[in-house]
Amino acid sequence: MPAHDQPSGNRSSELSLRALYVGSDVDVLVALRTSFKRPEYQIVSCPDRGSATVFLKSDIPYHAFLFDIQMRDGAALDLVRLTNSLAHRQGTANIVVAEEVTDELRRLADSAGADQCIEKTNDVLGIIEALARAFSTATVESEMEQSMSGTVSRPDTGDRTLPMDGRGVGEDTTGLTVQ
Repeated sequence: MPAHDQPSGNRSSELSLRALYVGSDVDVLVALRTSFKRPEYQIVSCPDRGSATVFLKSDIPYHAFLFDIQMRDGAALDLVRLTNSLAHRQGTANIVVAEEVTDELRRLADSAGADQCIEKTNDVLGIIEALARAFSTATVESEMEQSMSGTVSRPDTGDRTLPMDGRGVGEDTTGLTVQ
């Protein structure tokens, strides 16, 4: 098969919903990877500020970020702030997870720009549910973007399409005379 006809090796990653878990809690990571399986989902993990910063600044598409407040070097809230400062990460869910969620932690997480602050429980169900909501929101947004691109049906006949390239409805796009 010619090289240009071969499927991309990263095809499944292009179609996957991807989350970045920044922390080192093995129980949380196992629960996430058990609940969100490939190829539909990818759970990427890193334990520290340095590698997280590289992932966040990269162009790798992510649909949610999970920051463990107990992560190495205590950088979770700084990383939430970084994520919110990056133009290409705007609108991506930022979820802070912690052993115990206090009013003070909620206030700090909120001021850092976190969307949610979730307590780790023995079954990590709250984290799984929060990530499922983030993936659901990302899927709806992606479907809306796809439906807004391409072509649209003409309301008068429904059987012709107009390109969405800035040409007006009254402009000749079909070769027919428009009156």
